[in-house]
Amino acid sequence: MTGKLKLVCHDWMEETVAYIRSGEVTACLDQDPFNQGYAPAVSAFNQIVAGIVPEEINFFEGDVATPENVNEKIPQ
Repeated sequence: MTGKLKLVCHDWMEETVAYIRSGEVTACLDQDPFNQGYAPAVSAFNQIVAGIVPEEINFFEGDVATPENVNEKIPQ
């Protein structure tokens, strides 16, 4: 289905990067452990300890690899 179906996925693992390079994956969002793991824990801690209520929605810039930029984003 390559070229007929757009596949977007998550996490720049070795296997995923190979599919990006081959063009089978159209785009892949980097996992970004800080914004997805650490930052929410800090926000929860700050709310519990200091009463600082986080925003209802917290946007962050995601890094996306595509067949066109994969070699720049993830050098071999």
